[in-house]
This record gives sequence, C-alpha cells and structure tokens, in this order.
Amino acid sequence: MTGGACNVGAIANYPLGSLIYFLVFIIGIVVANEAQASDRKKILVFIACVLALFFGLRTEKVGIDTVNYLRYYTETIQYGPNITASWYDTVYVYGMSLFRMENGFYLFNFIVSFATNLLILLRLWDFKEQVNLSLSFGLFYSFFIPVELNIARQLLAIALVFWGSRYIFTHKVWLFLAFLLFAVGIHRSSLIAILLLCALYFIKDEMSYSSRTVLSCVSLVMPVCVIAAPIILINTGYLTDYAKYFESNDIKIGLMTILKLLVLFIGLSKHKLFQRFDVQGKATVIFTIVGLAISIIGYLFDYMERIGYFFSIFDVVSLSYLARAQKDIGNAEYERMIWLLSLYVLFTALSGNGQGILPYESLWFHFTV
Repeated sequence: MTGGACNVGAIANYPLGSLIYFLVFIIGIVVANEAQASDRKKILVFIACVLALFFGLRTEKVGIDTVNYLRYYTETIQYGPNITASWYDTVYVYGMSLFRMENGFYLFNFIVSFATNLLILLRLWDFKEQVNLSLSFGLFYSFFIPVELNIARQLLAIALVFWGSRYIFTHKVWLFLAFLLFAVGIHRSSLIAILLLCALYFIKDEMSYSSRTVLSCVSLVMPVCVIAAPIILINTGYLTDYAKYFESNDIKIGLMTILKLLVLFIGLSKHKLFQRFDVQGKATVIFTIVGLAISIIGYLFDYMERIGYFFSIFDVVSLSYLARAQKDIGNAEYERMIWLLSLYVLFTALSGNGQGILPYESLWFHFTV
C-alpha cells in the first residue's frame, strides 16, 4: 500500500480495466450507504458477492502471486495435501484439496474472496453507530482490494483476525484465540496478531475475573515470547523463507505513509477527540499507529509492511471514526480529506500497478482490459 508520484501510469495503458475497478468502488460505496441507512445487514452479502464475482473469478494473470497460488494448487492436487502442507498453512492447503474438479482453482479463489470480504464487511457493521459505513468500505476497497488480488491467502488470514477481534471486547478472549489459531493455519504471519490482545488494557476495568486472569497471563508471557521467539525461529530455520525481508538497508519513506500520518495527526490534534472515543475506537487508533510504525520499518526492510496489515486493517475503522467525530464538531472538511485519501490510494494502486492488478482479466470474458 505504498504510494509514489501522481501519474497515470498503468491506467493509461489499461483504461477499461481501471474503469472496472472504479465502477466496483462506486457500486460498493452506494450499496454500503444503503445498508447503513436502511439498517439491513444482509445487504453486505450482496457487496461481498459483487467483489467475489469481479475479483474472485479472476485469471492467474491478475495479481503478482496468483500464478504462484495456481502452482501451489496444482501441486496439492497432484501430490496430495500431506506433501505440500506445512503446519502453518495446513488449513489453506487442505481447503484447496477439496476442489478436485475442472476449474477448481478458480472456484476456490471465488470462495476465498467471498469469505474474506464478507468477514471484513460484517466486522465493519459492528461499528455502524460510530462510523460512516460507506467511507469505511471506500477505505477498505482502496487500501486492501489491490492487496487482496495479489496475496489472497494472507488477506483471508487478516479477515479472520479482524473478525475475531470483536471477541476481545466482549470478554471472550478464547474465541479470538480460536480465530487466531485458524488464521495461523492459513498464513504464518498471523502470529503477530497476538499483540492485539494489548487492547485488553483499555477495558481491564470492565472485565470479568476470568478475563483479567487471561490479561495477567498475557502480560507475563508476552515479554518471554518477544525474547524467545526470534531465538527459536532462527535456530529452527523457520525464518529462512523470510531472509529476504532483511536484505534491504535503504530508507525510502513513501508518500502514502506520510499522508496517513498527516491525516491521523490532523484528526487527533484538536478537541481531544481520542478521549471521546469508546473503548473500541481508542483501540483502533492504537492499532493504526502500530500499523504505521511497521509500515515505516517496511521501507527499511522489504516486505515487512505485509506483517503490519494485521494492524493497518483497522485504518478503515479508525479514520472513519475520526471523520465522524470531526463532523460532529462541525468540521465536515476532514471527512472530505479522508475521501480524497481513499481515491488517491486507489489511483496510485492502479497507476503504479505494484500489486500486478492490471491488466484485468476475468473468467467472465476471454480478453484482457
């Protein structure tokens, strides 16, 4: 989700494909607004279906890593999941193995896309009283749909963690841990999301005795994990696949990170809005700050930004929280600023084509746009 100079780039080369992305963006915003206005949660299923039909039923040419997923699928079907699965992606591989039919890979992609988007949309619905749902959808679409088309497996894991985070605030930590474990079975990077439990500190006074006990255990175990985990991972060779993450030593802070920092600072700098937020609102802002910090590290070490997605997914809530709060005190300009940020992110994702989402090619038709 990094940004650069504003130029049309790939949009000029693939105008029809770019138009499709913008049209789906507009459709989603309109329908999300209708869902919130009519208080009809079921409409979110329609949005998830639209996203899956356009982006789940894509060919392997859309998204840099999609062709690797196809190879992974082919090997799984040919040799069996017991050969290709590792402990950290067992759920994903065995899920693939269920689709032993013609075009099974594309059907699997459709289901993954639908599940990913529905989980995220349903979690956004939890905040419908505090945020503008259409704005939150716009931010999600711009920030994460291009990423989803590239690294769909990790986005599914992120969606599971994002949905599971609701249980942190309802005193059902064990359910959050269950979703986290399921996510680890899809993508190993999900382990970082254990840090979301730090949000428990915001509600410790409201917690039951059993939940406070869990918090105490987490507080004791976390420092040990932070120290021991790198030692264990290095000695077991677990980090071998990620050695490339630490090969770069060039610092190149991107415009996107600077813009997000600026927008966040403007939103929080006046009227003590952070103190007015409810528990979940405060937590989402903290997660956004953590995600930005990891993004900055990502400019030093290539690919590290992806780990931060488990926190930056909360951007789509926190920025909408701030927009609503600013509007409530008479500053409607701030919400317009967030909308412009969303459009800029989508524009740069298409023009820079860093995720390889252009040209667009769907199974619906057999030509590239």
